[in-house]
Amino acid sequence: MDTVLILGANGAVGSAAVQLCQALDCQSVLTTSRREGNGADLVLTMEPAILRSKMLELTRDRGVNVVVDTIGDIGIMSMALGWLNARGRYVWIAAPRDGTDPFLSVDILQTYRKELELIGCNSALKTASETKEELSVLAALIQNGRLKPAGHTTLVELSLENSIERGYIRKEPGETAVIKII
Repeated sequence: MDTVLILGANGAVGSAAVQLCQALDCQSVLTTSRREGNGADLVLTMEPAILRSKMLELTRDRGVNVVVDTIGDIGIMSMALGWLNARGRYVWIAAPRDGTDPFLSVDILQTYRKELELIGCNSALKTASETKEELSVLAALIQNGRLKPAGHTTLVELSLENSIERGYIRKEPGETAVIKII
């Protein structure tokens, strides 16, 4: 069972990551955000010095198994890499967007000794069959109630054929479109 830290948990991807981790029965889900309300076990401040101290305290200096980074802040990423325990995984979806230097310095000795994995997630590289497989898993979690759309009241099932037209172009306020996989 993993202890997971989600950076940026109140955004769309971060809040989905919180639900996924809980649905997958992670041991503990720790989050950072600028405000509370994402349903995680604990919400931590984004202030780096406080965040580091609290992280070490909460994990009894063991660190976390997984960091899910939805922010793309190189400074926080550098710091959070140090919180991973042996065979930890750092997963990120974002890159600096404001002209910030995108280069990350990594302590290769620490990375080697701990067997850390750095995993960039780019959904544009997925094949159709990979996407279908992942959507099937998500559909099952939605159908059994373990995943819920955040802040929406109406879930609309669409076929792939009409998903662009009905899911984006003619989407009604308050609706969340879900593509039904057959």
